[in-house]
Amino acid sequence: MANALIARSVAVGAAYAPLAAAATVCSCRLRCPLTNAAAVNLRSDLGTDVPLEPGCQFDLTSVDLANLYVNGTAPDVVIIVGGTW
Repeated sequence: MANALIARSVAVGAAYAPLAAAATVCSCRLRCPLTNAAAVNLRSDLGTDVPLEPGCQFDLTSVDLANLYVNGTAPDVVIIVGGTW
């Protein structure tokens, strides 16, 4: 499989939604813009919530985006930039 760039903005809402619809193992930067109105909750497939405050960002290495879920206040977003390398 060739390496692929991942660059997406994921809208959040009241219901938890996966960061990818299908298995997508990648290394990426996850970012919550300063323009978000409130924290976005990040949940792993283990059910642990981590609040991501507006303006925060962090790097993820070799994670499956389909196993990470977010919820929050619409129209807030989570930005993902990375790749399958």
